[in-house]
Amino acid sequence: SPFCPAALSTPLFLHIIMQGGGSVLRRIACIVCTLACALIVVSAPYVEARLPVPPAGLTALPYEGWSGVLRMRVYQGFRSGSGSIVPWLNKCLSTYERRNPGVYVQVETVSAAALGRLLEDEPRPDMVVFTPGALEDARGLLALDMPGGLIPGLAGACAWQQDRGCVPLCYGGYGLIVNTDALESLPDDWAAALEAQYSAATRSKRAHYALQVPGEGAWPQAARSLLGELPAEGRLPDDYLQCSMQKAWQDFARGDVACIPASQWHLRRLALLAAEGKAPAYRFYPSGSGYTDQYFAAALVDTGLGDAEARASACRGVIEYLAGEEAQGRLDLALMLPARAGMRLYPGGGDMTALEEAYLGAAEFRQLFG
Repeated sequence: SPFCPAALSTPLFLHIIMQGGGSVLRRIACIVCTLACALIVVSAPYVEARLPVPPAGLTALPYEGWSGVLRMRVYQGFRSGSGSIVPWLNKCLSTYERRNPGVYVQVETVSAAALGRLLEDEPRPDMVVFTPGALEDARGLLALDMPGGLIPGLAGACAWQQDRGCVPLCYGGYGLIVNTDALESLPDDWAAALEAQYSAATRSKRAHYALQVPGEGAWPQAARSLLGELPAEGRLPDDYLQCSMQKAWQDFARGDVACIPASQWHLRRLALLAAEGKAPAYRFYPSGSGYTDQYFAAALVDTGLGDAEARASACRGVIEYLAGEEAQGRLDLALMLPARAGMRLYPGGGDMTALEEAYLGAAEFRQLFG
């Protein structure tokens, strides 16, 4: 039937039109096809110049027989100020790739368990970026020269048996934030402060405490370095030294506690709340001891592949760039402090300036391995 829907299917419908339209429609179709072919021919050089091909000429020699794709595995054992260093990495790697045709870096974030399986994975990543304590030793890592100009103490913390150094990229630090509506300043007598600040929960109001310390990760040690001996009894939250960093922050932001240990991540959260007019009145006290385990380092992995030497050579260039002045100067994207000695990113005042000044020239860094 001429009214059957199948009769109006696209190929048959066009055939009917072409038969009925005569030579005019055929000429139009030929013109369209000719123009399309001409466009492809004209644009071919433009498209070819932007295809991901390996470098040519002398620069291709180090990468001979290699696809040009490097795999970077990232383990984040703590939160940077922005929450992750991956946006900073991607920004810097994008610049590096544009300047080094044929080199491409694929970034993958992994858990601590996945990083620990480094030697078991096939294929292994070419590079790893990780935080202190994530790896017990440098097995499976290749020798990597330390670039010049880095903070000596930080570079020393990343060394392993003299010949297997990892390159530090950035670091953060610790401090205390105090709700000044509850506490005018840090108490000299915490036992008295705990008693004075405590108020029990009611039907309409949550309980209030002077101090909350998270129990995860290195936060208890950080709190001890900031406060000395931590209060062990008294008017303290039920999850004192047991809650997560996020839970302690929520307690502070709600006004349930007057003081918590903090890092650059908390400073960012407070700045966001202040922009909305929701931040509590507070004061930040940066660490006086200058100790931190909050830093990232990069290392080369022995892939065991046939082109391992070429891959390692390309990776050294990537890591050297990340530790260089240009990439380090962008670390405000992650709200982190630079690994380069003498470099200042936050000279304008404020909490990050106070944190940066507290660590300049006086920082003590946890060893990367172990």
